[in-house]
Amino acid sequence: MIGIVAMNREGCIGKGNDLPWHYSVDLKLFKKRTLNGTVIMGRNTWDSLPRKPLPKRDNVILTRKPSALAATLRDIPRAHAVNDHNLVRLLTGCPAPHFVIGGRQIFELLNDRIDEWFVTLVPDDIPDCDVHFPFSFEESFQEAERSDLPEGCVLIHYLRRPESWGR
Repeated sequence: MIGIVAMNREGCIGKGNDLPWHYSVDLKLFKKRTLNGTVIMGRNTWDSLPRKPLPKRDNVILTRKPSALAATLRDIPRAHAVNDHNLVRLLTGCPAPHFVIGGRQIFELLNDRIDEWFVTLVPDDIPDCDVHFPFSFEESFQEAERSDLPEGCVLIHYLRRPESWGR
């Protein structure tokens, strides 16, 4: 699995169940990277999407109550609700790569299964941020590449340190 997230330098990833910024460079990179794969998200992230499902991707909504979404998703192709116990079985039928796109609880839950991260650092200060990224990359990941992007953003690619598997 691959994690993909945008955050500011303080680790802010959300405010009011939405992204607190809009950077076209980040959105274009996200789309290009995830097209034709599978995106895994929590219910709040699903609810925050302006367009459902994300097109040309399988959309997996990880929720404690998948049956509550079943009727809503019945007519939406390539969208699936599942709990964490059935995630691996569902993913065997979904196109790779599999991207974990948030939110905080999903990043925490799947962290041990993620072997690389694409992190976009945005330059914004968000003083009333209400959702922060749940951990530091330094303990389990090493920086593989860093690129300056337009609009003051920075893209960092992290790979899991081999000794950190199963922590």
